[in-house]
Amino acid sequence: MSRRPMRRSISQTPMRLSERTKQKNPSTPRPRRSAERARSFCLKLKGLWPRATRLFFEPITILPVDEAFPFDFWWQEGRLGLRWQVKDGYYLYRDRFLLTASDGESISLPLPEGRLERDPYFGDVYVLEAPIDLELALGKPIEQSYLQAQERLGPSGGFEVTYQGCAKQGYCYPPQKRLISVADRSR
Repeated sequence: MSRRPMRRSISQTPMRLSERTKQKNPSTPRPRRSAERARSFCLKLKGLWPRATRLFFEPITILPVDEAFPFDFWWQEGRLGLRWQVKDGYYLYRDRFLLTASDGESISLPLPEGRLERDPYFGDVYVLEAPIDLELALGKPIEQSYLQAQERLGPSGGFEVTYQGCAKQGYCYPPQKRLISVADRSR
């Protein structure tokens, strides 16, 4: 069997793109209208360009943890004060705070309510964004813990505070631990 070449009729010959458009849409766009569209597109692109370059080309700066969440404490007449100055664009997780005496006893902290947020790492959590000031009355259990630490560990005993936070830009810090030393009780 031999194959015969197929013959095409005139209607089956491929058309140029311009001919197809004329057949489908007989009214061709005016050059003036397409120039206006191009100009409008360029103006919109020009307006978005500075934002796009900032978003994609400027480096994101993440503060060191001690600058993002400066921590300080004070002692005064049987009271312990804890203070975090949370910077703008950063937050601390409410459920990641922990105060532990040197003998291992966990002490509850009177934390503010916070704001509910959906976190990509931990799900629905309460976060604290404003400066946090806490004041604890050093009752007998805490006072005894302090005295035991002073007896056993000397000036190195005290309390350990643990906390964790993130930058809103998507960077999360590992849990941080700070020692509140017995030697610093006179602060």
